[in-house]
Amino acid sequence: MNIKNTIKVLFGASFATVLLFSNSCTYKNAETAYPCVTGNVSFSKDVQPIIVNHCYLCHSAANAFTAGGTFNLEGYSKDSIQASPATGDILYGNIADPNINDVSHMPKNAPSLSPCEIATIKAWIDEGTPNN
Repeated sequence: MNIKNTIKVLFGASFATVLLFSNSCTYKNAETAYPCVTGNVSFSKDVQPIIVNHCYLCHSAANAFTAGGTFNLEGYSKDSIQASPATGDILYGNIADPNINDVSHMPKNAPSLSPCEIATIKAWIDEGTPNN
C-alpha cells in the first residue's frame, strides 16, 4: 500500500468516526432521533412510561404522600383524572409551566420533562385521554 492510499484510508476512517459520534443520540438531539408522538398517542406505550420515569418517585402508590406527593398517578384512571378539564388539567399545567421556580412545577427538584415528552402528554389530553 502506498502513502496516498494509506492517507485515504486514514482520512476515511477519521471521517467515519466523526460522523458516527456526531450523529449519536444525546439529550440535545434525542427529539430528532426519536420524533415526538403527537398523533394516535397510546397511553400505555407513550404516556405511561413518561409518567413512570418522571412522576412515580413522588406520585406512585408506594410514595404518594410520603415523598411529598399529594396524589397518586399510578395507572390510567388516576392519570386521566389529573388530565381532565374538570380538575383543571393539573397534570399538563404542572409539567408545562414555564416558571420552573414555581412550587407547582413538576417534577419537583428535578429537570423538566423534555419538550417532546410534554407535547406527547398534551396530544394525549387533546385526543380525549384515551385508554389505549
